[in-house]
Parts: sequence; C-alpha cells; structure tokens
Amino acid sequence: VSIKTLCGIGFPLNEIGMILSAKDLNDITLIRTLFEKRRREIRSEVQRLQQIEAILEETDASLEMMYMSMSEPVVKEVAQLRVMSKREKGGYAETISKLLTELCAQLASPENQNAGVKITGPVFAMYHDCEYKEKDADIECVVPVAGRVVVNDPSTEVKNLPGGTFLSLIYKGPYPAIHDGWTRVYTYADEKKFV
Repeated sequence: VSIKTLCGIGFPLNEIGMILSAKDLNDITLIRTLFEKRRREIRSEVQRLQQIEAILEETDASLEMMYMSMSEPVVKEVAQLRVMSKREKGGYAETISKLLTELCAQLASPENQNAGVKITGPVFAMYHDCEYKEKDADIECVVPVAGRVVVNDPSTEVKNLPGGTFLSLIYKGPYPAIHDGWTRVYTYADEKKFV
C-alpha cells in the first residue's frame, strides 16, 4: 500500500502514518478499524451526495439551496427550559404539523392571550426513539413559554425540560437535505467518543 493510494482513498495524513506503522507492526486490527471508519465516512458522503442530487432534480429546490447553510457542531450547556408540550406517535411530517397546530391553537386561546403568555424561544421537536422510524415515531413538539399558561387539552402539558450538556448544530435549508446535519452531528459525536 502506497501513500499515494491511501491519499487517493481519502485518508488524512495522520491516519496514513498510523496505517503504515500498523503495517510494519503487522497490526491488522488497527488497519481494519481505520478502513472501516473510512468506509463509514464514504457511505455517509454517498448518502449526502444522493440527497443533493435529489434536491437538484426538484425544479423548485434550486433557490432554496442557495440559502442552505449549516454551522459546525458545538458542545454547549443549556439551561432548564419551561415549555408547553404535546407528544404522539406517527409519521414525521404529519405528526409534527398536527402537534404544532394544536399547540399554537392552545397558545392563541383567549385565556392565554388575556394572561399575556409569551413564546420565549424557537419551537422544536424531540424524538424519543433510539433509532430512526419512518412510521410510528415517538415525537414530542414543544414551545418555550413564559406566563400563566392555561391548558384545556389533557394531552398537552406544561413542564420544565432539564438542562445539561448538548451537542448542537444549526441547519438552514430545505427539509430533504436535513440528513446532512444529522450526519455531521453523528460523525462529530463518533469522532469525539460521545456516549
């Protein structure tokens, strides 16, 4: 195996050095580990490129792509957050749309408007499954709130989300390309050995 070949495959210089040293020491385990890591990176890049191709095939997507951006992953401390929340199982698009519509209707009720309830941050969704599910996903939508919230729907609750250390990335762009953000977060977590 030559340095030129390893560069062409996409290994960074530090890993090329590790591979060559492992070859000299006959450390097959390290070589296999580094090759498997590179295969995962390639599979991720192939998926990313396929999604970009799919977006570019959509005639209306080209303008959205011009405004797509993604921050680098960062680890940050997040304070406890008071939210109004609804949780349900279903498909992503329809369930999130339904839950957010219902939460907004609760916030727009005369009782909450008269009480001066305020939205204090961006609305977001949390996914409670340990793996990706196309259907029957366990989804919770939340709206950060302040004030004396009146809840008329028994499936809606006001609660405090615990604070803690979180890995964060900001993605702006068309929904079909959001996988790029997830991929970048998972790759970063894997590299940094986050549990």
